[in-house]
Amino acid sequence: MVSNRKGCGVMNGKRGVRLGIVVLAVLSAVAVSWGPGAEVASACDCHGPASDAEAVERSDVALTGTLVERIDPDPLVTSADAVRYVFDVELVHKGSVGPRVEVESAFSSASCGAVISDEFPMFVVATEEGDRLVTRLCAGNRPITDLEGPPQIDGQAPTPPSDQRQQQPTSTDEVAAPAARTSCEEGSVDCDDTGGSADYTLIASLAAGAALAIAAAAGAVWLTRRRARTR
Repeated sequence: MVSNRKGCGVMNGKRGVRLGIVVLAVLSAVAVSWGPGAEVASACDCHGPASDAEAVERSDVALTGTLVERIDPDPLVTSADAVRYVFDVELVHKGSVGPRVEVESAFSSASCGAVISDEFPMFVVATEEGDRLVTRLCAGNRPITDLEGPPQIDGQAPTPPSDQRQQQPTSTDEVAAPAARTSCEEGSVDCDDTGGSADYTLIASLAAGAALAIAAAAGAVWLTRRRARTR
C-alpha cells in the first residue's frame, strides 16, 4: 500500500510541474501581447539623405511650411498607425500643393514616423501614395532654425484653390458699363454725365415744331391786321 501511494505522489508531482509550465507559457504569451510589443509594430532602420537637394530629388513633394494641426489616430493600435500633420504652406520646392496641405506619417519613430516640430517652420518632403502624401523618419524633414537656415532650393508660392482664384466678372453691369462708353469719345460734348450720347434729334424736332407754330401764329396775326385795314 505504501509503494502505491508513493507512485501516485510522483505522478501527481509530474502533472503539477507540467501544468505549471503550461500556465507560465500562457501568462508569458499574454504579457507579450499586452506589453510594449503591442505598441511597436517594427523597428525602423533607414538612412537619411545627405542634403536637402537629395531629399527633394527622392521625393514627390517638397515644401516649407508651419504645422498648424496634428491629428492622432483614434484609437491607437500600433506605432505604425498614421498621424495626420496639417501645414500652412509658405513655399513649394517640388510638386504642386495648395496653401494648406495634409501629410501623414507613422505615430512613432520606432516605425519610421517623422519627427515634426511646431516650434519652427519645417522643411518637409513626402511621397505620393495614392491620394495621400506620406513622409518618414529618414525622408529629410527638418526644422528651419537660425542655425541651419532655410533650404537652399528654389521655391514658389503654393497654388491657390480653384474656388479662391480670381474670377472673371459675371455681372451684367460689370460687363455692360464699359461698353456703354464706346458710343462717344472721352471728353466729347456729345456725352452726357452717364457716358451715353444725348438724343439731340428729339430736341431738334421739338425746336423745329415750336418755330413752325410761332411762324404760323405770326402769319395769322398779319393776315388779321391786313383784313382789318382793307375794311
